[in-house]
Amino acid sequence: MNDKSSITNLFKHNGEELTDRQLISDEFCSYFTNIGRGSANTIPKAKYDYRSYLRTHNNRDTIYLVPTDAGEVRGIMLKLKPKKSSGYDKISNYIVVLQPPFCQCKQELPLVFMSVTYRVGLALRGGR
Repeated sequence: MNDKSSITNLFKHNGEELTDRQLISDEFCSYFTNIGRGSANTIPKAKYDYRSYLRTHNNRDTIYLVPTDAGEVRGIMLKLKPKKSSGYDKISNYIVVLQPPFCQCKQELPLVFMSVTYRVGLALRGGR
């Protein structure tokens, strides 16, 4: 069923037969780029503004995060899989898990946990 030879080399667009692969690709790209905008334009205008359903218009401070502690951070960090791929910070779990104070401390709270806890706290308080 998924045999590539069964895919047609001819497409019709606006009554015109297209055989050039680049033109076919361009038409598909154009279609899928504009389909959302075209569909959105067919949706009728709402009677009420979406904000009228909200209890308040000032939702800036509506989330509450409980401060973390070194024990919670330790628990999360000990569950890290030692993957070598890195995240946006360019630090892999493999490097974190293999740090000497980290890999030998199943019960204590070494400096690495305290440091990460402090930084997580700063991020949560400062919104960064």
